[in-house]
Amino acid sequence: MTLGFKAGLCLAAFAFFYPSQANAQSSDPVVVHVIDLYGKPVQNVSFHPEHFTALADGHTPTDHALSEIRTLSASFPAWTLKTDANGNAAFKDLPQGYTLSMGVQDNRYAQISADKHAHLELAADSPAITLIVSPGGTIEGAVKYAGSGRPAAGIRVGAVDLQPQTGQGISSATTDSRGHYKITQVIPDTYNLELDLQSPISDNWTATAHVKLPVPAAETISGMNFDLIPLKIVRGRVLDANGKKVAGATVLILDTRQEIKSNDDGTFRVILGTTKSACTLCAQQGTLATAQPVTAKSGASVDLRVVPKVLGKITGSVKDDHDAPIVYAYVSLHRGADIIDVAKTDIFGAYSFDTLLPNLSYSVTVDERGYITTNEAVGELKPGQSLEMTTLVIKKAQTSVASAVR
Repeated sequence: MTLGFKAGLCLAAFAFFYPSQANAQSSDPVVVHVIDLYGKPVQNVSFHPEHFTALADGHTPTDHALSEIRTLSASFPAWTLKTDANGNAAFKDLPQGYTLSMGVQDNRYAQISADKHAHLELAADSPAITLIVSPGGTIEGAVKYAGSGRPAAGIRVGAVDLQPQTGQGISSATTDSRGHYKITQVIPDTYNLELDLQSPISDNWTATAHVKLPVPAAETISGMNFDLIPLKIVRGRVLDANGKKVAGATVLILDTRQEIKSNDDGTFRVILGTTKSACTLCAQQGTLATAQPVTAKSGASVDLRVVPKVLGKITGSVKDDHDAPIVYAYVSLHRGADIIDVAKTDIFGAYSFDTLLPNLSYSVTVDERGYITTNEAVGELKPGQSLEMTTLVIKKAQTSVASAVR
């Protein structure tokens, strides 16, 4: 299980504020008072402004503004301070017209959860804010390639909070050259631990997540290791009768009832996962289709040739048990357990399905209000076959009438 998570500071708009403008736009010094869970001041804890958000005045963040605040955060060290012996830190030159929340930079303490953030409106007379810190947890482990045991460097590991409304959301760390990672400042809660695999690694490897992992306060959860498991893959091409590559063709994976599209160069890739060893495929592009399914084993490269005049057709009609046509009845076409098409009967009770892949089994079901649902197997269509089914006769459903005895 992999995850496309985002980590890092979430920096909101900081428009038109530069250090040189601080005297014109800055608030009074903002005092942050830091205490622990018992109300005792905490000294020597580093903090920094984490979120700047414009007040509700119609201001919209821009890409330029976001770039400015990232630049300022990196180049303005006065914005990262440590608390003194009384647990206080005074931030100067912060811009008016924004709300501010603070982030803790101390591995002893958890990040401040979303529901406990102290938000402050920055103005000329901004009051002091109090932040309560609590011990955080740590998650550590290693990522390696299964079989060889080779370390996997540069892999992001994410701890996804199962209660993001009140918790941390996502914390992450990246594996080092030895494949080791350590996620610190984790808010005590329950997490799913997952890998954020990116191409080209994600093209060929996967890993199993650690789910519902409890992380207590002030504890280190060690041994949260991952083995990168090679994916079983079938690769192929969709070609026409002349060997020309066919882009945008639908490749049907019969085993899983999934569909994928061929790439611009006609290629496709089927991921079997880690347990399946083969799959059965068909392909279709417009009026062209494969004449029969193709079974391919993991690691194989197959060509699916789509040719004309192989798609089939099924026609039929629906009547009641008095030989009257059933008008505008819904008729569904099934391939295995899947409904692949739905048609309505016309004024003669007739229906039809076309452009059907050959050498596959089909069935039809009539579902009309007031009548018993009726199903009939079609069997396999031969390439290019136009099959007219026998008339489906449906019977009225029995109704029960309850009478009251007076």
